[in-house]
Amino acid sequence: MKPFENFDFSHFWEDDEYSLEEYVGKEPTDEEIKEVENELGYKLPASYIELVKIHNGGTPYATLFSNGKYAVYITGIYGTDKEKMNSLCGEMGNELWINEWGYPNIGIAVADTISGGHHMVFLDYRECGKEGEPKVVLIDQEDDFKIHPLADNFEEFIKGLTITSQEITKEEFAQYSDEIKEKVIYNLSDEGDTESVIEFLTFTGVENLNTTLKGQLARAYNNNDQIEEAMKVLDMIPEEERDALWYYRYGCSYSVLSANNNYMVEEDILNSLAMLEKAMGLAKDDKVIEYCIEIVDFHGFKGILEANKEKFPLVYKHYKELEAKLFDSESGNSSSGKTYAKITVADIEKMDEIWGVLDPIYWTVDIYGTHENYLKSAEGFTLEQRYLNAVSWYFIEVNNGGHQQFLDNSTGIVWEDAINGLKSFDMGIFADNFKRVIDAFGGKIPFDREERWKAMESLEDGFDELLEEADSFVYDTYDYDSEYEVNYVKSHPDKFVYEGYYNKMV
Repeated sequence: MKPFENFDFSHFWEDDEYSLEEYVGKEPTDEEIKEVENELGYKLPASYIELVKIHNGGTPYATLFSNGKYAVYITGIYGTDKEKMNSLCGEMGNELWINEWGYPNIGIAVADTISGGHHMVFLDYRECGKEGEPKVVLIDQEDDFKIHPLADNFEEFIKGLTITSQEITKEEFAQYSDEIKEKVIYNLSDEGDTESVIEFLTFTGVENLNTTLKGQLARAYNNNDQIEEAMKVLDMIPEEERDALWYYRYGCSYSVLSANNNYMVEEDILNSLAMLEKAMGLAKDDKVIEYCIEIVDFHGFKGILEANKEKFPLVYKHYKELEAKLFDSESGNSSSGKTYAKITVADIEKMDEIWGVLDPIYWTVDIYGTHENYLKSAEGFTLEQRYLNAVSWYFIEVNNGGHQQFLDNSTGIVWEDAINGLKSFDMGIFADNFKRVIDAFGGKIPFDREERWKAMESLEDGFDELLEEADSFVYDTYDYDSEYEVNYVKSHPDKFVYEGYYNKMV
């Protein structure tokens, strides 16, 4: 298959004056490419050669690459025209970075970044040899030239470049290809910017959206509590294109209606379960099934599901499996079907994200039963580990659906540990913000889920406004790289060590 086959380059390059002057060269001949390869001492990837024959270097509109673990903003991609300053063999090319800046000689500097030389994107030939297919890596000059993997090959790197929403207007968005539009919308969705998703997609015109983008718009409407609009968009998708996600999103719409409707609650729940049943039947991976079960649990469908289990066998089966796993207590020393983990002080000192430390307690602690069960399930962990789990649940839920979701869901049981954790982890501003919510309950929130619901229903009208203010503070202030938590864990590593088996759903 030819590199970049079916890839749309029509809105890929930003040919401004600087880029044309410093990066973009003439189309290279095969002989010129061979000459560059000889000078560098490496065979260039076929995908790179294809790219420079289409457009020989330059600055793309999409400048962000992220693989979920490492991210980088590039400035430009180097071409092969030696006459251009920013090219593989130009004045700011490979020789400069290796011989003058001291970058490790592992391959070819192929893209510069916004750091002004302190981070560079390289083609890494260490594993494949000089004639092979190199991986793409980020090298951090400020961290002793530490090498971070980005992509398995150059084509994957280019296709993974994304436009950040802050850099574009809705008018520019409307001109992009569907592929770029989808990347922008996924980024906005990951950032929780529902309003911008709706603004960009509706400006483009719903009738002009492909099925994927219509689905994303429906998702945004659901998250924004605009359920009728979500259903209208979903109905526009042809029946033959309705996949598991389509039925999941429709089930989500009905589930929200069930929470808002005082007269047709049971009918809405049954409609939601019917859609979730269909979604599970069409699901090609476990992720959609997990999403469906989250709806059942979050909205408290258990009673109606139990009474109608024959109608919804897949939903019932997976819900009961989840319930069994969550309530399965550790017994004896058996490791059958469990995940083993050993987290040492040395591991903690090297960590750069929180989930490696959090995983065992996240999967072990029972937030679905009584508060007594919750405390009992956490007995094998330190108080600080319990606090970390509670704080993580707090920010996950608030980011997803605000304090209303945190309190309405089973996660509300951790409220006391969450506030204590925020105080312990030097997150006083967040503790003060959450305390305003707690004070609305008289200083103590019920641990029991149904009692919390009743308590929230009894609060004054100003409670909703208070929650919105508390939500906004978190959205505006909290950085979801868990910096506070990581710093605390690294400062107290002995409190977070772990060795043992735990039940992890995979």
